Amino acid sequence: MKILIIGCGRLGSLLAENLEEDGNDATVVDKRSAAFRLLPLAFRGKTVLGNGIDQDTLREAGAEGADLMIVASDSDNTNIMAALVGQRIFHIPRIMARIYHQSRISSYQEYGMETYCPTALVAGMMRESIKKGA
Repeated sequence: MKILIIGCGRLGSLLAENLEEDGNDATVVDKRSAAFRLLPLAFRGKTVLGNGIDQDTLREAGAEGADLMIVASDSDNTNIMAALVGQRIFHIPRIMARIYHQSRISSYQEYGMETYCPTALVAGMMRESIKKGA
C-alpha cells in the first residue's frame, strides 16, 4: 500500500517505521528537516521537506496515487487542511487524522475522515480501568 504521512514527530515516525516493516511504501512529509532524525537509520521510505498543505509538496511526496494519507502534525488546523487537500485535490481514498481537541472530531467526521484523539482515547481507557477496579 502507498501511504503518505504528514508530520514526522513521535507518532508519524513510529507509524512510518511500523508500516514500512509491514511491507508498505511510506513517504513522510515534514516542514522541519530535523524531524526526520526520528526515523530509524534503516528507513527506506521517502522523506519530503515541505508544508503538508502545499499541493506541490504533496505532489512531490506522491499524493497522486496514494492509497492512504495519515495526518499527524502537531497542529489540528494543519491536519484538517492537509486532509482536505488530500481528499479533495488528490482524491486519496482513505484519510486518517490525529486531532488534539476532542471538540473538532465531528468536523473531521463530516468529511468522512477517520479521527483519532489521543486525549479522548486515553481518558476512555483510564475511565474503564477505574470502573473495573471500583
